[in-house]
Amino acid sequence: KECGGSEEAAKIRLHARTSFWTLSKVDPWVNLLRGSAQAFSAIMGGVDSIDVLPFDAAVRMPDEFSRRIARNCPLILLGECNLDKVVDPAGGSWYLENLTDETSRKIWEFFQSIEKEGGIVKALKAGAIQKKVNATAAKRYELADQRRQSIVGVNQYVNLAEKKLEAPEGSCCSAHKGHGCCKNADIQLPEVEMSVDSACKAAGEGFSTCLINKALVAGVDCKCGEPLEMEALPKRRLAERFESLLAKADAWVEEKGSRPMVFFANMGPLRQHKARADFSRDFLRAGGLDVVYPSGFQTPEDAARAAAESGCAVCVICSTDDTYPEIVPAFCKALKEIRPDMMVALAGYPADHVEAFKEAGVDIFIHVKANCYNTVEAIQNKIGL
Repeated sequence: KECGGSEEAAKIRLHARTSFWTLSKVDPWVNLLRGSAQAFSAIMGGVDSIDVLPFDAAVRMPDEFSRRIARNCPLILLGECNLDKVVDPAGGSWYLENLTDETSRKIWEFFQSIEKEGGIVKALKAGAIQKKVNATAAKRYELADQRRQSIVGVNQYVNLAEKKLEAPEGSCCSAHKGHGCCKNADIQLPEVEMSVDSACKAAGEGFSTCLINKALVAGVDCKCGEPLEMEALPKRRLAERFESLLAKADAWVEEKGSRPMVFFANMGPLRQHKARADFSRDFLRAGGLDVVYPSGFQTPEDAARAAAESGCAVCVICSTDDTYPEIVPAFCKALKEIRPDMMVALAGYPADHVEAFKEAGVDIFIHVKANCYNTVEAIQNKIGL
Protein backbone atom coordinates (compact mmCIF):
# COMPACT_ATOMS: atom_id res chain seq x y z
CA LYS A 1 0.00 0.00 0.00
CA GLU A 2 2.80 2.44 0.92
CA CYS A 3 4.52 1.66 -2.39
CA GLY A 4 1.38 2.48 -4.37
CA GLY A 5 -0.06 -1.01 -4.79
CA SER A 6 -3.77 -1.67 -5.09
CA GLU A 7 -5.83 -3.35 -2.38
CA GLU A 8 -5.56 -6.62 -4.30
CA ALA A 9 -1.80 -6.26 -4.60
CA ALA A 10 -1.54 -5.63 -0.86
CA LYS A 11 -3.03 -9.03 -0.03
CA ILE A 12 -0.62 -11.75 0.96
CA ARG A 13 -0.68 -15.51 0.83
CA LEU A 14 1.31 -16.63 3.84
CA HIS A 15 3.24 -19.91 3.85
CA ALA A 16 5.13 -20.98 6.97
CA ARG A 17 7.87 -23.53 7.52
CA THR A 18 8.92 -24.81 10.92
CA SER A 19 12.38 -23.78 12.01
CA PHE A 20 15.57 -25.64 11.09
CA TRP A 21 17.27 -23.43 13.70
CA THR A 22 15.46 -25.21 16.54
CA LEU A 23 16.13 -28.80 15.41
CA SER A 24 18.56 -30.94 17.37
CA LYS A 25 20.48 -34.04 16.34
CA VAL A 26 20.71 -35.09 19.99
CA ASP A 27 17.47 -36.48 21.45
CA PRO A 28 15.77 -35.76 18.09
CA TRP A 29 12.40 -36.99 19.31
CA VAL A 30 11.98 -33.64 21.08
CA ASN A 31 11.83 -32.15 17.58
CA LEU A 32 8.33 -33.65 17.33
CA LEU A 33 7.21 -31.36 20.16
CA ARG A 34 9.04 -28.36 18.73
CA GLY A 35 7.44 -28.87 15.31
CA SER A 36 3.98 -29.31 16.81
CA ALA A 37 4.25 -26.12 18.90
CA GLN A 38 5.51 -24.15 15.91
CA ALA A 39 2.78 -25.50 13.64
CA PHE A 40 0.14 -24.58 16.24
CA SER A 41 1.57 -21.05 16.49
CA ALA A 42 1.63 -20.63 12.72
CA ILE A 43 -1.98 -21.78 12.31
CA MET A 44 -3.06 -19.49 15.16
CA GLY A 45 -1.24 -16.71 13.30
CA GLY A 46 -3.34 -17.21 10.17
CA VAL A 47 -1.06 -18.95 7.66
CA ASP A 48 -2.59 -20.29 4.44
CA SER A 49 -0.25 -23.28 4.26
CA ILE A 50 2.46 -24.85 6.36
CA ASP A 51 5.45 -27.13 5.94
CA VAL A 52 6.46 -29.06 9.07
CA LEU A 53 10.07 -30.27 8.94
CA PRO A 54 10.51 -33.98 9.75
CA PHE A 55 12.01 -34.52 13.20
CA ASP A 56 15.14 -36.18 11.72
CA ALA A 57 15.84 -33.48 9.10
CA ALA A 58 19.05 -32.36 10.84
CA VAL A 59 20.42 -35.91 10.92
CA ARG A 60 19.58 -37.64 7.65
CA MET A 61 17.32 -37.83 4.65
CA PRO A 62 13.91 -38.09 6.37
CA ASP A 63 12.43 -41.56 6.14
CA GLU A 64 8.84 -42.62 5.47
CA PHE A 65 7.90 -42.55 9.17
CA SER A 66 9.26 -39.07 9.89
CA ARG A 67 7.71 -37.62 6.73
CA ARG A 68 4.33 -39.14 7.58
CA ILE A 69 4.43 -37.75 11.13
CA ALA A 70 5.42 -34.30 9.82
CA ARG A 71 2.55 -34.35 7.31
CA ASN A 72 0.03 -35.52 9.91
CA CYS A 73 1.00 -32.90 12.51
CA PRO A 74 -0.97 -29.98 10.97
CA LEU A 75 -3.73 -32.35 9.88
CA ILE A 76 -4.26 -33.39 13.51
CA LEU A 77 -4.25 -29.75 14.60
CA LEU A 78 -6.94 -29.03 12.05
CA GLY A 79 -8.99 -32.22 12.35
CA GLU A 80 -8.89 -32.63 16.14
CA CYS A 81 -8.33 -29.08 17.40
CA ASN A 82 -10.58 -27.53 14.72
CA LEU A 83 -8.24 -24.57 14.32
CA ASP A 84 -9.50 -24.09 10.75
CA LYS A 85 -13.08 -23.67 11.94
CA VAL A 86 -12.37 -20.29 13.50
CA VAL A 87 -11.65 -17.24 11.34
CA ASP A 88 -9.18 -15.73 13.81
CA PRO A 89 -8.34 -18.11 16.70
CA ALA A 90 -6.25 -15.45 18.48
CA GLY A 91 -8.75 -12.64 17.93
CA GLY A 92 -9.70 -10.73 21.05
CA SER A 93 -6.58 -11.72 22.98
CA TRP A 94 -5.18 -8.40 24.18
CA TYR A 95 -1.66 -9.64 24.82
CA LEU A 96 -1.37 -11.31 21.41
CA GLU A 97 -2.83 -8.34 19.56
CA ASN A 98 -0.59 -5.95 21.51
CA LEU A 99 2.50 -8.04 20.73
CA THR A 100 1.44 -8.27 17.08
CA ASP A 101 1.14 -4.49 16.88
CA GLU A 102 4.51 -3.97 18.58
CA THR A 103 6.21 -6.54 16.32
CA SER A 104 4.64 -5.07 13.17
CA ARG A 105 5.89 -1.58 14.01
CA LYS A 106 9.43 -2.82 14.61
CA ILE A 107 9.37 -4.82 11.38
CA TRP A 108 8.18 -1.74 9.47
CA GLU A 109 11.01 0.35 10.98
CA PHE A 110 13.53 -2.32 9.99
CA PHE A 111 12.11 -2.47 6.46
CA GLN A 112 12.41 1.30 6.17
CA SER A 113 16.02 1.18 7.37
CA ILE A 114 16.82 -1.26 4.55
CA GLU A 115 15.16 1.03 2.03
CA LYS A 116 17.24 3.96 3.33
CA GLU A 117 20.37 1.95 2.60
CA GLY A 118 19.29 1.60 -1.03
CA GLY A 119 17.32 -1.64 -0.86
CA ILE A 120 17.98 -5.25 0.08
CA VAL A 121 20.72 -5.91 -2.49
CA LYS A 122 22.82 -2.91 -1.43
CA ALA A 123 22.22 -3.72 2.24
CA LEU A 124 23.45 -7.28 1.65
CA LYS A 125 26.47 -6.11 -0.36
CA ALA A 126 27.37 -3.70 2.43
CA GLY A 127 27.01 -6.48 5.01
CA ALA A 128 24.40 -4.57 7.04
CA ILE A 129 21.88 -7.44 7.06
CA GLN A 130 24.56 -10.02 7.83
CA LYS A 131 25.85 -7.92 10.73
CA LYS A 132 22.40 -7.77 12.34
CA VAL A 133 21.68 -11.46 11.77
CA ASN A 134 25.08 -12.53 13.09
CA ALA A 135 24.67 -10.34 16.18
CA THR A 136 21.27 -11.89 16.90
CA ALA A 137 22.66 -15.41 16.40
CA ALA A 138 25.59 -14.67 18.72
CA LYS A 139 23.22 -13.43 21.42
CA ARG A 140 21.04 -16.51 21.15
CA TYR A 141 24.07 -18.82 21.28
CA GLU A 142 25.17 -16.95 24.41
CA LEU A 143 21.79 -17.51 26.06
CA ALA A 144 22.00 -21.22 25.21
CA ASP A 145 25.60 -21.42 26.48
CA GLN A 146 24.40 -20.02 29.81
CA ARG A 147 21.35 -22.33 29.74
CA ARG A 148 19.09 -19.27 29.98
CA GLN A 149 17.72 -20.67 26.71
CA SER A 150 16.86 -24.28 27.40
CA ILE A 151 17.34 -26.90 24.69
CA VAL A 152 15.70 -30.01 26.12
CA GLY A 153 17.88 -33.07 25.66
CA VAL A 154 20.89 -30.97 24.60
CA ASN A 155 21.94 -28.43 27.23
CA GLN A 156 19.43 -29.60 29.84
CA TYR A 157 17.98 -32.99 30.80
CA VAL A 158 20.48 -34.89 28.62
CA ASN A 159 19.88 -38.62 28.34
CA LEU A 160 23.32 -40.19 27.92
CA ALA A 161 21.70 -43.54 27.13
CA GLU A 162 19.67 -42.08 24.24
CA LYS A 163 19.95 -44.25 21.14
CA LYS A 164 21.05 -42.15 18.21
CA LEU A 165 19.28 -42.11 14.87
CA GLU A 166 21.12 -44.00 12.17
CA ALA A 167 22.12 -42.05 9.08
CA PRO A 168 22.56 -44.57 6.24
CA GLU A 169 25.46 -44.05 3.85
CA GLY A 170 24.41 -41.61 1.16
CA SER A 171 21.68 -40.15 3.36
CA CYS A 172 21.27 -36.42 2.97
CA CYS A 173 19.56 -33.91 5.20
CA SER A 174 18.29 -30.44 4.44
CA ALA A 175 21.58 -28.73 5.31
CA HIS A 176 23.90 -27.43 2.61
CA LYS A 177 27.32 -28.94 1.92
CA GLY A 178 29.88 -27.82 4.47
CA HIS A 179 27.30 -27.74 7.24
CA GLY A 180 28.58 -31.04 8.56
CA CYS A 181 25.67 -33.38 7.97
CA CYS A 182 25.02 -33.33 4.23
CA LYS A 183 26.96 -36.29 2.85
CA ASN A 184 26.24 -36.11 -0.86
CA ALA A 185 25.62 -32.50 -1.85
CA ASP A 186 28.51 -32.77 -4.34
CA ILE A 187 27.19 -35.91 -6.04
CA GLN A 188 27.09 -35.88 -9.84
CA LEU A 189 23.62 -35.23 -11.18
CA PRO A 190 22.20 -36.82 -14.33
CA GLU A 191 22.49 -34.75 -17.48
CA VAL A 192 19.07 -33.14 -17.42
CA GLU A 193 17.68 -29.72 -18.15
CA MET A 194 16.15 -28.94 -14.79
CA SER A 195 12.89 -27.06 -14.51
CA VAL A 196 10.15 -26.90 -11.93
CA ASP A 197 8.32 -29.72 -13.73
CA SER A 198 11.39 -31.92 -13.91
CA ALA A 199 12.22 -31.09 -10.28
CA CYS A 200 8.81 -32.43 -9.26
CA LYS A 201 9.46 -35.55 -11.31
CA ALA A 202 12.91 -35.92 -9.71
CA ALA A 203 11.34 -35.66 -6.26
CA GLY A 204 8.99 -38.50 -7.20
CA GLU A 205 12.00 -40.57 -8.23
CA GLY A 206 13.68 -40.13 -4.86
CA PHE A 207 15.96 -37.13 -5.36
CA SER A 208 16.85 -35.47 -2.06
CA THR A 209 16.01 -31.82 -1.45
CA CYS A 210 19.61 -30.65 -1.70
CA LEU A 211 20.12 -32.41 -5.04
CA ILE A 212 16.98 -30.86 -6.51
CA ASN A 213 18.06 -27.43 -5.26
CA LYS A 214 21.49 -27.95 -6.77
CA ALA A 215 20.02 -28.96 -10.10
CA LEU A 216 17.63 -26.01 -10.20
CA VAL A 217 20.39 -23.55 -9.37
CA ALA A 218 22.72 -25.10 -11.94
CA GLY A 219 20.01 -24.91 -14.58
CA VAL A 220 19.27 -21.21 -14.09
CA ASP A 221 20.32 -18.94 -16.92
CA CYS A 222 21.08 -15.75 -14.97
CA LYS A 223 20.54 -12.51 -16.89
CA CYS A 224 20.86 -10.16 -13.93
CA GLY A 225 24.32 -8.88 -14.89
CA GLU A 226 27.38 -9.22 -12.72
CA PRO A 227 27.30 -11.84 -9.97
CA LEU A 228 26.60 -10.52 -6.49
CA GLU A 229 29.56 -10.50 -4.15
CA MET A 230 28.40 -10.62 -0.57
CA GLU A 231 28.95 -12.42 2.69
CA ALA A 232 26.95 -15.63 2.87
CA LEU A 233 24.60 -16.28 5.77
CA PRO A 234 25.21 -19.81 7.07
CA LYS A 235 22.44 -22.22 7.95
CA ARG A 236 22.56 -22.44 11.71
CA ARG A 237 21.02 -24.48 14.52
CA LEU A 238 20.92 -23.41 18.16
CA ALA A 239 21.95 -26.87 19.41
CA GLU A 240 25.05 -27.32 17.27
CA ARG A 241 27.59 -25.93 19.78
CA PHE A 242 26.56 -28.35 22.52
CA GLU A 243 26.26 -31.14 19.97
CA SER A 244 29.97 -30.64 19.24
CA LEU A 245 30.75 -31.21 22.94
CA LEU A 246 28.58 -34.31 23.03
CA ALA A 247 30.23 -35.58 19.84
CA LYS A 248 33.67 -35.35 21.49
CA ALA A 249 32.42 -37.36 24.45
CA ASP A 250 30.89 -39.95 22.12
CA ALA A 251 34.21 -40.25 20.28
CA TRP A 252 35.89 -40.88 23.65
CA VAL A 253 33.37 -43.64 24.42
CA GLU A 254 34.01 -45.17 20.99
CA GLU A 255 37.77 -45.17 21.58
CA LYS A 256 37.97 -46.01 25.30
CA GLY A 257 34.87 -48.14 25.70
CA SER A 258 33.61 -46.09 28.66
CA ARG A 259 32.21 -42.62 29.24
CA PRO A 260 34.47 -39.82 30.60
CA MET A 261 33.79 -39.46 34.32
CA VAL A 262 33.92 -36.70 36.93
CA PHE A 263 34.18 -37.48 40.65
CA PHE A 264 31.70 -35.86 43.04
CA ALA A 265 33.03 -35.07 46.51
CA ASN A 266 29.60 -35.09 48.16
CA MET A 267 29.89 -33.84 51.72
CA GLY A 268 27.72 -34.74 54.69
CA PRO A 269 24.20 -36.22 54.66
CA LEU A 270 22.00 -36.37 51.56
CA ARG A 271 20.12 -33.16 52.36
CA GLN A 272 23.43 -31.29 52.49
CA HIS A 273 24.78 -32.20 49.06
CA LYS A 274 21.93 -33.60 46.92
CA ALA A 275 20.55 -30.37 45.42
CA ARG A 276 23.90 -29.17 44.12
CA ALA A 277 25.10 -32.62 43.15
CA ASP A 278 21.99 -33.23 41.03
CA PHE A 279 22.30 -29.80 39.42
CA SER A 280 25.99 -30.36 38.66
CA ARG A 281 25.32 -33.80 37.18
CA ASP A 282 22.78 -32.38 34.73
CA PHE A 283 25.16 -29.48 34.00
CA LEU A 284 28.02 -31.85 33.09
CA ARG A 285 25.85 -34.15 31.01
CA ALA A 286 25.46 -31.29 28.53
CA GLY A 287 29.03 -32.20 27.57
CA GLY A 288 28.48 -35.95 27.55
CA LEU A 289 30.20 -36.40 30.94
CA ASP A 290 28.96 -38.84 33.56
CA VAL A 291 29.73 -38.76 37.27
CA VAL A 292 30.89 -40.92 40.16
CA TYR A 293 28.19 -40.10 42.73
CA PRO A 294 29.16 -41.51 46.17
CA SER A 295 27.31 -41.13 49.45
CA GLY A 296 28.31 -38.14 51.55
CA PHE A 297 31.78 -38.09 53.11
CA GLN A 298 32.20 -37.17 56.76
CA THR A 299 35.54 -35.36 56.47
CA PRO A 300 37.25 -33.38 53.69
CA GLU A 301 40.30 -35.63 53.98
CA ASP A 302 38.23 -38.77 53.30
CA ALA A 303 36.65 -37.09 50.30
CA ALA A 304 40.02 -35.95 48.95
CA ARG A 305 41.48 -39.45 49.32
CA ALA A 306 38.53 -40.99 47.46
CA ALA A 307 38.76 -38.37 44.70
CA ALA A 308 42.48 -39.00 44.24
CA GLU A 309 41.94 -42.76 44.04
CA SER A 310 39.00 -42.51 41.63
CA GLY A 311 41.14 -42.20 38.53
CA CYS A 312 39.15 -39.14 37.40
CA ALA A 313 40.91 -35.99 36.23
CA VAL A 314 38.26 -33.67 37.68
CA CYS A 315 36.31 -33.57 40.95
CA VAL A 316 33.41 -31.43 42.11
CA ILE A 317 32.88 -30.43 45.75
CA CYS A 318 29.16 -30.52 46.56
CA SER A 319 27.82 -29.03 49.78
CA THR A 320 26.27 -25.79 51.09
CA ASP A 321 27.62 -22.23 51.25
CA ASP A 322 27.71 -22.19 55.04
CA THR A 323 29.85 -25.36 55.21
CA TYR A 324 32.25 -24.46 52.38
CA PRO A 325 34.62 -22.23 54.45
CA GLU A 326 35.45 -25.23 56.61
CA ILE A 327 35.41 -27.87 53.85
CA VAL A 328 37.08 -26.30 50.81
CA PRO A 329 40.55 -25.34 52.17
CA ALA A 330 40.95 -28.68 53.96
CA PHE A 331 39.80 -30.68 50.92
CA CYS A 332 42.05 -28.81 48.47
CA LYS A 333 45.08 -29.08 50.77
CA ALA A 334 44.61 -32.84 51.23
CA LEU A 335 43.96 -33.42 47.51
CA LYS A 336 46.93 -31.38 46.25
CA GLU A 337 49.27 -33.42 48.45
CA ILE A 338 48.15 -36.59 46.64
CA ARG A 339 46.98 -35.40 43.19
CA PRO A 340 48.27 -31.87 42.50
CA ASP A 341 47.22 -32.18 38.84
CA MET A 342 43.54 -32.85 39.56
CA MET A 343 41.08 -30.10 38.57
CA VAL A 344 38.82 -28.99 41.42
CA ALA A 345 35.35 -27.57 40.71
CA LEU A 346 32.97 -26.17 43.29
CA ALA A 347 29.18 -26.55 43.03
CA GLY A 348 27.82 -23.08 43.75
CA TYR A 349 29.23 -19.56 43.77
CA PRO A 350 29.61 -18.17 47.31
CA ALA A 351 30.57 -14.65 46.24
CA ASP A 352 32.14 -13.62 49.57
CA HIS A 353 34.59 -16.54 49.45
CA VAL A 354 35.32 -16.99 45.73
CA GLU A 355 38.79 -15.43 45.78
CA ALA A 356 39.79 -17.28 48.93
CA PHE A 357 38.61 -20.58 47.44
CA LYS A 358 40.57 -19.91 44.24
CA GLU A 359 43.68 -19.37 46.33
CA ALA A 360 42.94 -22.61 48.16
CA GLY A 361 42.89 -24.51 44.85
CA VAL A 362 39.42 -24.31 43.30
CA ASP A 363 39.80 -24.02 39.52
CA ILE A 364 36.22 -23.59 38.33
CA PHE A 365 32.68 -22.99 39.63
CA ILE A 366 29.47 -24.75 38.57
CA HIS A 367 26.37 -22.67 39.23
CA VAL A 368 23.16 -21.43 37.67
CA LYS A 369 24.76 -18.27 36.18
CA ALA A 370 27.85 -20.02 34.84
CA ASN A 371 28.51 -20.33 31.11
CA CYS A 372 27.77 -24.02 30.75
CA TYR A 373 29.43 -24.38 27.35
CA ASN A 374 32.74 -22.78 28.40
CA THR A 375 32.79 -24.58 31.76
CA VAL A 376 32.12 -28.01 30.31
CA GLU A 377 34.59 -27.42 27.48
CA ALA A 378 37.30 -26.57 30.03
CA ILE A 379 36.53 -29.76 31.94
CA GLN A 380 36.59 -31.80 28.73
CA ASN A 381 39.99 -30.32 27.86
CA LYS A 382 41.31 -31.27 31.30
CA ILE A 383 40.10 -34.84 30.86
CA GLY A 384 41.73 -34.95 27.43
CA LEU A 385 38.74 -35.13 25.08
